[in-house]
Amino acid sequence: MIIGPNTYFECSVCSKIIVRISVCSVNSMGAKFWTDGHMKAPMWPDFPKLVKCPHCDKCLWIRDLLLVSDGFKKRINLRTLPLCIRELYKTQPWLADDYDDGKPLKHPPRDVSGAMPPNDLSHDEYIKFLKANILDEKREEYIRRRIWRTGNDKRRNGNSSIPLSSDEIINLRLLLDLNSESDTYSYIIRAEIFRELGDFDSALEMVSNIRCKNALDAISHIIDLIKSRDPVVGLAPGILIWKASE
Repeated sequence: MIIGPNTYFECSVCSKIIVRISVCSVNSMGAKFWTDGHMKAPMWPDFPKLVKCPHCDKCLWIRDLLLVSDGFKKRINLRTLPLCIRELYKTQPWLADDYDDGKPLKHPPRDVSGAMPPNDLSHDEYIKFLKANILDEKREEYIRRRIWRTGNDKRRNGNSSIPLSSDEIINLRLLLDLNSESDTYSYIIRAEIFRELGDFDSALEMVSNIRCKNALDAISHIIDLIKSRDPVVGLAPGILIWKASE
């Protein structure tokens, strides 16, 4: 993993500064994958799209925040950097103020000395946020996936006997309605949701729709869990079950 320059945001509620690292290169070495699509990797940080401001504790969508510049540090000459950094600059315009391309600062300069990294939401906080806000379909699906996976964290850590709560069951059923694509990844995720709900027949039917040869390991693993009537999240055989966009 190669760490890039810090990115600074202004909280839309309290106007204080939030800082987040950027990464120029990641990899999945040493990663663990789970059947619900969760991944934990030492070289691939999780950057939630919804965070809590470390100053006022309000929930914020990172993409909705105003980008600011520190306005003080010396800007880096692009021509002196490796190609991977220059390519990152081209694809992520919010980093423009960190690099000297001969153009003026694009974002308002601020004193960032008190900047703090954002906090993650807990499982219950995701549920509370979803109940209190009307979201478009894409953001609702994202939050419901986070509710699913944060709820499974307690089972990931050895407490596999904990049953699904009523909130988790409702969330999974609504997530099925939102996840209606006809690609291999969507079929695997829907099969996993049915399996965790204990609907093993629907899970097996969903797996039967998959025709991708590259998915054989994931499919055979899920089929084994279905046939053993196992509804608990578990380790998965590979990266196919996981998506970087989540």
